[in-house]
Parts: sequence; C-alpha cells; structure tokens
Amino acid sequence: MKIEPGPLDPSVTLTGLRHLAEQLSLEYAGAVAPGRVLSLVLTTGRRLRRQGYCRDDLLRLTKATVRANLTTHIGTTLASRTLTPV
Repeated sequence: MKIEPGPLDPSVTLTGLRHLAEQLSLEYAGAVAPGRVLSLVLTTGRRLRRQGYCRDDLLRLTKATVRANLTTHIGTTLASRTLTPV
C-alpha cells in the first residue's frame, strides 16, 4: 500500500515553493536574477511555514510577498539608474 504525502508534508510544500519560484522567475526574467527569486521564495516560504500557515495559504502569501519585494527592488534599481549622473 502506497502512502501519499499529506498537504503539510515538507516535501510537498518545498515542491510547491520550487514551482512558484520557477513561475516567478519566468515572470520577472531579465529584470531579476533567477537565483534571487529562488532565494526570496524559499526564505519567505520557510518563514511563513514556521509561523504555522497551511500549504495553500503559505503559497499564496509567499507569492504576494515575493512579488511586492521584487517590484520594490526593480523600482529602486530603476530609480538609482535615473538619478545617477552619466
């Protein structure tokens, strides 16, 4: 009899976080390094998991938080480029 992993199983959560990182890397391709996206997703996901969020809420909140962080990072980078004299 094969035992299926439950929704709170760390491997299922990690797989979901990696899939989310791939998706966000494609969305922000060219603007942010893929390694930065993966790092943000895993760090945020682990922090939320320690706070007790279930898998679906964890993925939803991670996605929103990482998008907000990346948007801020991109905006800051663009602002610094336009303010720097050439």
